[in-house]
Amino acid sequence: MVLVKIVVQAYKIFDRTTIIDVANHLLKLDGVKSVDIKINDVDAESIHLTISIEGIDLDFEKIRNTLDSLNTVISSVDEIIATKD
Repeated sequence: MVLVKIVVQAYKIFDRTTIIDVANHLLKLDGVKSVDIKINDVDAESIHLTISIEGIDLDFEKIRNTLDSLNTVISSVDEIIATKD
């Protein structure tokens, strides 16, 4: 199975990084071709996001680890598109 699209809900703790930084770091991952980030809500401590990632042979663990390193935690995986090898 090859993942070509992943859509997640996530929350990002306020810090010096922006959603532009998040997109930039995700785009550096092998296989990632595009990143779409939508802000759904903002509260006192975090930003709630929908992050859509498209590409070829996406590595979910690398995506999760990249987001974790940016104080962004996945709360759910809402959509995937997978193809055969």
